[in-house]
Amino acid sequence: MEAQAQRTCPRNPMSKKIISAERMVNEAKAITKAEQKRSIQKARMPKPPWDKLEGVMVA
Repeated sequence: MEAQAQRTCPRNPMSKKIISAERMVNEAKAITKAEQKRSIQKARMPKPPWDKLEGVMVA
């Protein structure tokens, strides 16, 4: 995807930045989806005592 953009407009440095921003957004969406799945699984499972500690470390 990135190489294609470079081919279509090599003089435009912004196109690369836009694509990287889009990729960052897509990655963020994927991460939030994964977190939602994980939180759903955690809700089903009984919480271990170290679960709260892990949340603090991640944040």
